[in-house]
Amino acid sequence: MDILFRKGLPALLVVNCMMLLYATYRTKNEGDAFWYILAIVTNIAFMCASELSLPPTHNRDKRRYNMKPVPYSEVNDWHDIIIRTPVMDIKGKFTVLRVDHDTLPKWLHAYDIRHGDEGDWTDMASIEYHVLVNHCGTLVTGRDLKLPEWGYQITDYAYI
Repeated sequence: MDILFRKGLPALLVVNCMMLLYATYRTKNEGDAFWYILAIVTNIAFMCASELSLPPTHNRDKRRYNMKPVPYSEVNDWHDIIIRTPVMDIKGKFTVLRVDHDTLPKWLHAYDIRHGDEGDWTDMASIEYHVLVNHCGTLVTGRDLKLPEWGYQITDYAYI
């Protein structure tokens, strides 16, 4: 059994395989064993499927699922956007990636967009200097917004 773990198989998968072998060896009545063995095989299939699951089709960029910021020069999927807050309208470029603020040219300013707890991760909730949890994307603009410490709530936005 040590050999299976050294090969990199998940522990639950190995245990389910061992249970399947034991059930087929020890069962005398084939009718009763069928449902038990079917449950174990289904469990193994679901575990294998979750190991091989692909990212959602709406965003195949692996960088989206990484907390590490991407340098500004490597981002190539910018979208023009207007964001409305109770205080001002903000026009800039938006990307779903976490852009490294230190790699921006001096004349640009970056702000992180937080999405809400309810609904889709693309539903923008607030604009802040830095967002760690519920990061929706990064907005880059040519003007310094002078945000308060907690940022501004986003009331509406539109891609242009």
